Amino acid sequence: MKKNRDLGLYPPRWLKKFLLIMRITGILCLVCVMHVSAAVYSQTAHINLKMKDATIEQVLNKISESTKMDFFYSNSKIDVSKRVNVNFADVSLEDALRMIFKGYDVKFEINDNFVVIHYVRPLAVADTLKKITVTGTVKDVDGMTLPGVTIQVKGTTLGFTTNVEGKFDFDLPKRDGLVLIFSFVGYQKQEIALKKDNKPLMIVMKNDMAEIDEVVVTGIFNKPKESFTGAVTYITKEDIMNYGNRNLLQTLNNIDPAFVIRESNTYGSNPNVLPEIQIRGISGLPDITNLQTYARAELNQPLFVLDGFEVTLERVMDLNPSDVESVTILKDASSTALYGSRGANGVVVITSTKPRQGKLRVSVSAGLNVEIPDLSSYNLLDAQEKLDLEVRAGLYNSAERMELYRQNVRAIAEGVDTYWIGKPVRTGVGQNYNLDFGGGDEQFRYTMNLSYNGVAGAMKGSYRNNFNGTLSISYLLRQFRFMNTFSLGMNNSEDSPYGTFSDYVSLNPYWNPYDEEGRLVKSFTTFGSSTSTSPIANPLWEGSINKFDKDKYTNIRNTFRVEWDVAKGLKLSTNFGYTSQTDREDRFVPKSSNEFNNTSDPDAMGSYTWGYREMRSWQLGLTTSYGNTFGRHSVFVGLDGSLYDTKSLGYSLWVRGFANDKLTDISNAAGFATERPTATDTQSRRVGFTATGNYNYDSRYFVDFSYRLDGSSSFGSLNRFAPFWSLGFGYTISQENFVQENLPWMNLLRLRYSYGVTSALPSNPYQALTTYEYDRDQRYNGDMGATLMGIGNEKLRWQDTYQHNIGLDLTLFNEILSIQGNYYRKETKNYISSVGLTYSHGFSSYMENVGTLRNVGGELNLSVNLLRNQNIMWSVRGAMSWNENKIVSLSDEMKRQIEDDVNNQSASSTYLQYREGESMDAIYAHISPGVDVATGEVLYVDRNGRVSSTLDVRAKYKVGNEVPKVNARFSTMFRYKSFSVNTGFELRLGGQKLNSTLLNKVENAYPQVNVDKRVLTERWEKPGDVTRYKGLANTQNTPAIDRFVMDESTFIWRNINIQYDFPRRMCKYLGMERLSLSASMMDLLYLSTIEQERGTAYPFSVKPSFSISCTF
Repeated sequence: MKKNRDLGLYPPRWLKKFLLIMRITGILCLVCVMHVSAAVYSQTAHINLKMKDATIEQVLNKISESTKMDFFYSNSKIDVSKRVNVNFADVSLEDALRMIFKGYDVKFEINDNFVVIHYVRPLAVADTLKKITVTGTVKDVDGMTLPGVTIQVKGTTLGFTTNVEGKFDFDLPKRDGLVLIFSFVGYQKQEIALKKDNKPLMIVMKNDMAEIDEVVVTGIFNKPKESFTGAVTYITKEDIMNYGNRNLLQTLNNIDPAFVIRESNTYGSNPNVLPEIQIRGISGLPDITNLQTYARAELNQPLFVLDGFEVTLERVMDLNPSDVESVTILKDASSTALYGSRGANGVVVITSTKPRQGKLRVSVSAGLNVEIPDLSSYNLLDAQEKLDLEVRAGLYNSAERMELYRQNVRAIAEGVDTYWIGKPVRTGVGQNYNLDFGGGDEQFRYTMNLSYNGVAGAMKGSYRNNFNGTLSISYLLRQFRFMNTFSLGMNNSEDSPYGTFSDYVSLNPYWNPYDEEGRLVKSFTTFGSSTSTSPIANPLWEGSINKFDKDKYTNIRNTFRVEWDVAKGLKLSTNFGYTSQTDREDRFVPKSSNEFNNTSDPDAMGSYTWGYREMRSWQLGLTTSYGNTFGRHSVFVGLDGSLYDTKSLGYSLWVRGFANDKLTDISNAAGFATERPTATDTQSRRVGFTATGNYNYDSRYFVDFSYRLDGSSSFGSLNRFAPFWSLGFGYTISQENFVQENLPWMNLLRLRYSYGVTSALPSNPYQALTTYEYDRDQRYNGDMGATLMGIGNEKLRWQDTYQHNIGLDLTLFNEILSIQGNYYRKETKNYISSVGLTYSHGFSSYMENVGTLRNVGGELNLSVNLLRNQNIMWSVRGAMSWNENKIVSLSDEMKRQIEDDVNNQSASSTYLQYREGESMDAIYAHISPGVDVATGEVLYVDRNGRVSSTLDVRAKYKVGNEVPKVNARFSTMFRYKSFSVNTGFELRLGGQKLNSTLLNKVENAYPQVNVDKRVLTERWEKPGDVTRYKGLANTQNTPAIDRFVMDESTFIWRNINIQYDFPRRMCKYLGMERLSLSASMMDLLYLSTIEQERGTAYPFSVKPSFSISCTF
C-alpha cells in the first residue's frame, strides 16, 4: 500500500522559482557563450590561402569569405590595387594582414565580425635598408603558449601579435635601444629590450593576479602593498598546484605555520571530520557548559571569505583547489580591521579563477585518490602472547572460565591469530575529474568549471564525494564591467558502518570472526565480572547488516558585481550575493544490530534518526575607492557599506521499532523514540560601514588606517553597534639614497608597525535576549503556555581583541633571498561567558562580558631562489611560528565550575582546564614519583606534598603545554625543463602531550582485552621489581599523571608532488596544446619522540594521488 507523507524533502515554491530562474539564466549564458565563441573563432580562425599576382583587394575578399569578417578601409589611404603573392598555411588573421602589408607601417583594429584598416604607411628609406628579424614565443607561468598577445615597438605605432602557437616572427628597422611591449588582457604588461645577439626570445607573462607585487587583496579593497602595514601571507595558484594536496586547507597548513590545523589523534584521516584551525592562538573561551566540547574550536575558527562573501569551513574543505586563483591570509589588526566584528581570529580571503581573454580553451584532467591505512604505530599482542598474559593475570579462576581457557587454547592450536585491526580497513581508491573551458574577447569573457572528487576513506564504507560546478561571466561596456558567478556544490558522505576503530584494537586475536560455515559470528564469549563469563559483540557484524550513517548537502551561491571606472583612479562598485544550502542526515540502525542485544521490547528495536536543515543568506555591498599619485605623494582611500542577513531552519526526528532490516523507510517505524520531532529557527542580521586609507611619501614613509562600524542583532539593545579600527605606519629604508648607493644588493628593507581592535561574533544569535519556549504539554482551550528559557542582558557588549604587530620585509641580491618577520601581542578583553546566578532567579547563569586572554608570538618566513635560468629553477622556502597564550583573568563562575567539575575528574585522560596566569592549552595532571617496589601500587603526591598510594583528586598541577614552542614548515621546488618536483616537511618542537597509549594500553591495560606488547615485560610482578608500570593484578584506575606527559619533537614528511609536461611537438602531434602527468603523496613519514597509537577512532593514512591533464 502506497503511503503519502511530506517530510520536508520537496522543494518549497520559492526554491522552485529560483531553480527555474537559474535554468533560464544558464540557457542565456550558454547562448552568450556560443555567440562569443563564434566571434572569437572568427578572429582566431586559421587561414589557408595561396594566390599569385593578386591584388590586395582580391586577397582581402578571399579572407573575408573564409573568416566571415568584413573589411573597412579608405581607398584614398590604402592602395588595394597593388599586386602581391601570398602563401598562408594555418596562420592567424593578424599575421595574414602583417604579411600582406609587409614592409609597411600598418594599423588595423579587429572587432567582433569586422576589421578596420586605419592606414598603411611606407617606412622611412633608411629603415628599409637595414632590418633585423625578431622571433620568439610567449607563454604563461604554467608553460602554456599564449596566442593573440599584442607586441608593440615602444615609441612607435608598429605593432604585431603572436600566432595560434604563441610564436612571433617579424622584421624591424635596425636601431639601437629598441624595446618591445608585450600586453595581453588578464596578464601584466612587460617591456623587453632587444639585445645585439638577436637570439629568439622566450617571454613569460604573469597573470594579473600576480599584481600582489603591487597590491594586497583583502576581499574588500585591493590596497597598495608599498603603503600597507599589515601582516599577510599570499598564496598563488601556482603554489596551490605545486603542493598537489587534495584539499585547500591542508595546502595552507603546509605553506604557512601560522595557519595551524590541530592534529586530531582521535579522528586520524577521517574524511568527514572538520579540522580545528587557529591563526595566532585563541581569542575566546566557551561558556561553562561547553568546556570539554568542540565549542572552543568553533569560537576560534578564522573567517573564510570567498569572492567577497563569507563561507563555511565545510564548504572551503570541499572546494576544488583548481578553482582557486589565490588565497590571502590576513593575520593582524591592520589587515583584519576591515572585517571588524569578524576579524579577531584572522581572515582567509579566497579568490576564484577569473575569466580570461583568448580563444576557447578546454582543459580536462582525471586522476585517482588512494588512501592506504597506516597501522605502523600499533604494537599489539598475538594470540599466544595474549593467552599467556591472561594466565599470568590469573583470569582463569573458575570452572566456567577454565572451559573458556580450553576453548581459546583449541583455537590457537587450530592456527587462529586474527589481525583484527586489519579487518575494518581497506586501501580506498577514489576518482577525480575536472573539466574547464573558457575564453572570450576584451568585452565578454567566460569560464566554466565542472569537477568531481571522490574520496574512499581508509575504513570500509566511509567516503566523501564532492561535485562542484562554477560558471563565471564578465562583460565590459565602456567604463562598466558586469561580473556574475554562479556556483553549485553537492556533497554526499557516509561514515563507516564498521564502527569505531578502537573496538577492533581491543579484540582478542584468538577469536575467529567467522564460524565453521564461513558466516560472521555475532558475538564472542569473554571474561565477565569476578569468575563469570559474558558475551562481547563482534563489530564486524555491524558492517554486514543494512546500517548506514549518511549526510549530504547542496550549496547554491550566486554573486553579481558591477564595477564603474568613474575617472582615473576612481572606482565605484556594488555587489550582491545570495547563498542557499540544504543539509540532510540519515542514520539507520537495524534491529539485528548488537546495539539492541539487551532490548526486549520489539517496538524499540531498530531506529532511524533524520535531520533536515536549510539556510539562506544574502549580502549587499557598495564600495568606492580612489588611488592616485601626485609627484612624491601616493594616496588610496576606500569606503564600503554592507548589509547581511542569514536565516536557518532545521527539523529532526527519531523513530524506532522496525520490523526487519530492509524496511528502512521512516514510515515503517512503530513510533517516535521521543515525544515529538524537534525544530530550530534562527536568524541574525548585520550591518557594517568601513573606511580605509593609505598615504605614501616618496615610496619611503607611509601610514594606513581602517575604521569599521558594525551593528548586529546578537548583542544587547544598548550595545547593538560597536567601532573597530586600526592604525599603522612604516618606513621603506631601502628607498633612501645612501642605501641605494652603498648597498645596491639590498632590494627591499621595510619596517612596519600596526595597532588596532577587532572582535568575533558569538555563535548563538539569541544569547543577549530573554527567550521563551512554548510548553506543548500544557494546553488550555487549544492554546499553549510558554516558559522562560533564559534571562537576557541588554548591556551585553562586543568582546574586543587588541593587537600590536611589528613587521620586517627584507629582499636581497636581486630577489634571490626574501625574509619576512612579524612579532605580535594580542589581547582579548571582555570575552563573553557565563556568570552564575542565585537559585532565586530560576536560572543558574546568564551571559556577561568577563575575562581577558593574551597571545604573544611571532612568524618568520624565508625564501631563497638558489638557481634560476631558462631550463632550471630551484628554490627553497622555510617558515616558522610560535605562540604563547595566557589567561589574564576569569569570571568567578568559571573558576567555581572548573573547581567543582574538572578537578573532581580522575579519568585516564586530560581535561581542558583554565586557570588565571596559565596557558589555555596547559596540561594538568597528578604528580606521581613512581611505583612502590614492594606493592606495585602507584604513588601520588597530595596537596600537602605527602607521598602515598592514596589519590587526592584535587591535587592537580600544571605539567606541560600542548602548544609547541616552534611550529615550522620547509619546502623545496626543483624544475628542469618540463620536469618538476615539490616536497614539503613539518616540524614541531617544545610542546608536551599525554601519551595515552602508555597510560591506557600499558599502565591501565586490562588483560581481558588485547593490549600493547610492553605489558608482557614492563609491568610490576613481584616485590623488588623496579618499573614504570603498576602490578598486573592491580585493577585500580590510574588517572593522568606527570610520568606519562612527554616532550614532543615531531617531524612529518607532509607531501611530495612530481609533474612532467610532455614536449610541445608531441602535444601538437596529438592535437593538444598541453599534456602533463603528475603523481603526489601526502603524509609519507611521521617521526615523533612520543610513541603512541595514532588514529584511535579512525586510522591515519598515506595518500598517493595520480592524475593526467590535457588542454586543447
